[in-house]
Amino acid sequence: MKPECAEKVIQKPEKMAVIIVNCFDTYEHRVDLLKKIFCRVGYPVCVCTSNFRHMEKTARNNNKSGYKFFDAKPYYKNISLQRMYSHKKLSVEIFSSIKSYLKKNGNRTYLLWVLLPPNSFAKEAAKIKSAYPQVRLIFDVMDLWPETFPIGWLKNLPFFQHWRWLRDKYLYEADSIVTECNLYQSVMAHTAPVFIKAKPVYTLYLARPLLPYRLKLNLTAHVLSLCYLGSVNYLIDIRAIAAIVKTIRKQMPVLLHIIGAGERKEDLCKKACRAGARIIDHGVVYDRFKKHQIFRCCHYGLNIMKKSVCVGLIMKSIDYLEAGLPLINNVRGDTWDAVQNDGIGINYDGKGIDVDLSDHLEKRTNARKFFEQRLSEEVFRKQVSEIMGHLPVGQAERKIVRKSNYGIGEILKNGIFLAGTKMRFPSSRLIRFPVTVRGKRYIGWGKGLTAGYRCRFEVNGKHKGKVLLFGNQVKVGDDVSIRCAKNIRIGNHVLMGSKVLILDNSHGKYRGDGQDSPDTVPDQRGLQTAPVTIGDNVWIGEGSVIQMGVTIGRGSIIAANSVVTKSIPPGVIAGGVPAKVIKKWDGLLQKWL
Repeated sequence: MKPECAEKVIQKPEKMAVIIVNCFDTYEHRVDLLKKIFCRVGYPVCVCTSNFRHMEKTARNNNKSGYKFFDAKPYYKNISLQRMYSHKKLSVEIFSSIKSYLKKNGNRTYLLWVLLPPNSFAKEAAKIKSAYPQVRLIFDVMDLWPETFPIGWLKNLPFFQHWRWLRDKYLYEADSIVTECNLYQSVMAHTAPVFIKAKPVYTLYLARPLLPYRLKLNLTAHVLSLCYLGSVNYLIDIRAIAAIVKTIRKQMPVLLHIIGAGERKEDLCKKACRAGARIIDHGVVYDRFKKHQIFRCCHYGLNIMKKSVCVGLIMKSIDYLEAGLPLINNVRGDTWDAVQNDGIGINYDGKGIDVDLSDHLEKRTNARKFFEQRLSEEVFRKQVSEIMGHLPVGQAERKIVRKSNYGIGEILKNGIFLAGTKMRFPSSRLIRFPVTVRGKRYIGWGKGLTAGYRCRFEVNGKHKGKVLLFGNQVKVGDDVSIRCAKNIRIGNHVLMGSKVLILDNSHGKYRGDGQDSPDTVPDQRGLQTAPVTIGDNVWIGEGSVIQMGVTIGRGSIIAANSVVTKSIPPGVIAGGVPAKVIKKWDGLLQKWL
């Protein structure tokens, strides 16, 4: 269990140690990338994983630096009790080993990054989190069991529901939840809505290194060339591929390149041939350069799966996009949205397909651009940094004791203010008087609100329910004015200096059509409104103004005397008139850069 890189940082006990837990060698590319990122910034890293190769159904014998392999019971069918038992036993062995390690070395903070499935990992990881407060837990959802199985109504049987429950019940124990695609978040929002809404959730796509790229094509004239890459298994919709070939064949000849193998490869070749395609079988190709040579001969890469399959941006799509090869896609979710919004190919809805080669080069450019902006290792690193930046700090760091310098007179006054606070604002901690409150019934006070002298909280107009909402443990300085006409939400643990002004409204319109004339009396100009949202842990400096329509992201700092006219992302320091980002928090380096 000794983490790799430990020798470099053993003298720095404040450094968090990272333990990555994984079951499948098919996820190992992601694990290697996480390990590389954490080691680069000096974190000790250990990977605990299975010695069983899922695809080949054989044991692995190779050793890897920084990896600790655990024996897994072999299984030979993907959907079987034998597989569930293997994963259950593996879960107990891995997390028992981690528990033993923590007992001996529990004087530092640990990050437990657990890739799911298997779902039994969630239960065992939750036990570790409960037993050791210094452990920070991230669940990285790489697949959804049983939701992604193409078995229709059988997913509702008790056996499969129990499989899902193993994951959903323990999501709440995590400090953060990461998913491999947006689609998984929307699915879990239905199966485990309470847990998903209660935790920070991030999408972390698969990624590749950004290697040199040159657009060099070798296309056959007057022929449309398609490519199928990957395992030809029961998840692939061979009928849909044949239908696509048949439709295109009416316009021009079709050439189908196949890279890969699988139990249904012969069936794919037969049906594609019957539909009118000429087949070139390249067999299994792992070499990136050889694959890209084949992609240069193709117009589109096929990303065609059965409707019942629930997947995100899978590895074959990333292979295509890295080479700038547009997609013909029928997979709903992230890939469908990317094709539609970013112009990286054609979505096939089963009703027909219209292939226009006039914009083929534009689609190739879009495909490569999408890869560079969304799927590169540098983007992956920035997203991991953001996730790390939002993890809770250790207990020792949180307990900061400050001594009060109040005199006897101030203590007596605070006693009077406390009595008044509990009578007028029972959930608040201490509100000093005088204080001006208008529209009190539309204000949600949260718990533990502290406010200085001469503050003004007001809601104008009539509303349904609370529209000015304070989070818990909000601290407000003297002479703070918050004026609400539509909706203002203030997160938990927000700190505001004195003379801060927050408003979600403005007299008159000064942009776009129908702007107000300076000849119109100001208070007769139409009231413009837009909601304001201030995230958790935000610090707003003295004299700052937060204007309508602004969102300030979690953990950001607004410098004193700033005027915030546009939204501010999470984890940054912003300042000026108008406010602009000055620094950004790097969660990996634990520094403002």
